[in-house]
Amino acid sequence: MLSHSIRTREVRFACLFGPPRFIARDEASKVYSAVCDALGYDDLVFRYSTSDPPARTSQTRGFSIQLKRQEGSGEFAIIIDNPGIPQPIRLLVTYTWPSSSEHVRENFDTAAEAVWKALADGWQKVVAEVRYRAQVSTPNRSGLEFIRNRILSPGERFVDSLGTPLSTASVRLSVLASRPDEGNSLSNPERELTIEVLREDPSGLYLELKSTWPQLPPSADGGVGLDLSSLQGLRPIDHSPSEYVSESYEYLLEAVQTLEQKEKGK
Repeated sequence: MLSHSIRTREVRFACLFGPPRFIARDEASKVYSAVCDALGYDDLVFRYSTSDPPARTSQTRGFSIQLKRQEGSGEFAIIIDNPGIPQPIRLLVTYTWPSSSEHVRENFDTAAEAVWKALADGWQKVVAEVRYRAQVSTPNRSGLEFIRNRILSPGERFVDSLGTPLSTASVRLSVLASRPDEGNSLSNPERELTIEVLREDPSGLYLELKSTWPQLPPSADGGVGLDLSSLQGLRPIDHSPSEYVSESYEYLLEAVQTLEQKEKGK
């Protein structure tokens, strides 16, 4: 039941790239035109702003480009921003309450490609990240009972010692990134999975998965480690947004199916 009731609430794809530089309004307008032409939209809302104070030089000044449109009960948005150099520039593409996963993947790829083409060449992508937010129904129509009995240990005295009745529960699990498998730069990203009672409908569960692909691999002590002499272990950020989104969804689906099997007692 869980895996068949997944409903996507929001999908966010972000990419950090550099070298950081200031993007002025005229170049932002070119990005806007390129995205409109590529997607075939004539109703994208365009907003451009720069950081204060205006006296800051273009070498350090931040900027924000926002393109948005309503789609049904949701929203499609593209943000390209930088709070200020030397931080990398961020490309963020989001969909809330999308009509279908295919629509998300197609528009994410088309929008990102249009942005890259509108900007000058020579960018280096350093991080890719997907946040996938969804909700599922529970067989007993109680998200709290499902977490309490299926994820937490039913006999755990610590939970009972906190007081009764328990009103809500949330579980967050994190997995550190590791070096990608040879020939597969999508493998072994950092993961953070949150499972909690759906606030607007306690009969269900809210799921949020954050998957992060850093260019630099972690070292043995948890920091960033890189052989600068040969750049061994460098993860290329070389996939389309749809591939990162699909990989994240498959991971989330597998997690839900594992919970489903646990619920069935398998």
